[in-house]
This record gives sequence, C-alpha cells and structure tokens, in this order.
Amino acid sequence: MPRQRFDINLVNWDDPFEIDPENRPHLYAHQPYGEDDLYDLLVNLPRLIEADTEKGPADWFLMGTPPGCDPLQAPLAPPHSGDARRVRPIGIYEASGEALVKYNQLLAEGGNSYDN
Repeated sequence: MPRQRFDINLVNWDDPFEIDPENRPHLYAHQPYGEDDLYDLLVNLPRLIEADTEKGPADWFLMGTPPGCDPLQAPLAPPHSGDARRVRPIGIYEASGEALVKYNQLLAEGGNSYDN
C-alpha cells in the first residue's frame, strides 16, 4: 500500500528546500543541473506531479521549464527535519516519461500550479 504523501499545502513555497550534505550531491548527479536550478523551477511554469511512492522515496515531482531549457523535474521527498514547511529535493534532471506527459497536459489545461 502506498505511503501517505506530504501535504503540499503546508509547504512554504517561498523557501521550501531542505538541502544538506546528504542530498546536495544528488542535485549535481545529472550535470549540468544543480541546486540553483531548483529555484528556477519554482518560478518558471511550476507544477507538481504525483510520484509513484512504491518506486522510491519521492512523493512528488516538482516540474518546471527554466529559460532556455527543456522541462526539468526534481523528485521531492519528505524532509528529514520533520518540518512540514520544507521538502527534500533528491535530484534534478530533464523531465521524461509519464511525469513529462502529465506536466504537458497540466500546462495545456492551465492547472495545478503549486501555489493554487
């Protein structure tokens, strides 16, 4: 049975990311993307897509299209700190698969921005 996802309505989207020495290397694993690109996702057509919680630790994918880039996705896991206002990004890379299809559908429909 899938675990309960963290509540996106409790997240402080002005300062959402819990980044520490444990997850920081994962943010640079798919060069040329890194920590700064997370913030670009927040202001460039951001959408949240449900992740398959049975496949890994992510509850959501933060999707966005920074200027000059194809869509990117960042898997978001619950924070280790327990602070419901934060999320734990565990990577950032070019969007693909079902998440990309869903992202494009949401853009076309004009729905599901994280701050709706």
